[in-house]
Amino acid sequence: MQLIVKILNGAEHSIQVPSELTIDELKKNLAEKLNIPKYQQRLMFKGKALCDTQKLSDYSITDGTRIHLSINKNAEPPVIESKLDKELKSIAVNYVKDVDKFTSLFNKELKRLVNEMSLDDIERYDEARQMRQEANL
Repeated sequence: MQLIVKILNGAEHSIQVPSELTIDELKKNLAEKLNIPKYQQRLMFKGKALCDTQKLSDYSITDGTRIHLSINKNAEPPVIESKLDKELKSIAVNYVKDVDKFTSLFNKELKRLVNEMSLDDIERYDEARQMRQEANL
């Protein structure tokens, strides 16, 4: 089906999509076509914001429907919490008051230390890691 996406600045774009597409997938398509990052997009239909996990068909959106796109240029990209951060937080919760601040400071210090490493340091680290791994076999 064909949708009409109206950007609040007045521009309109048409896009061909299947009716069972999720809003998240539609945002990905729009990101590619319009060069607007997904996290900056807010799609609305009949005055209501569309939820990323819902399908177009859940909103009774059909061929030729007009959807409004609001762009938040101040939106921050989503932060993906690493496995290291999760593990660090689970340990730190027992020892520090502000776990998020501790994790942030730890990551800054770790990044600084890694940036200071030379190629020789990295090679020595990898050799030691391989020796420990072989010893555990």
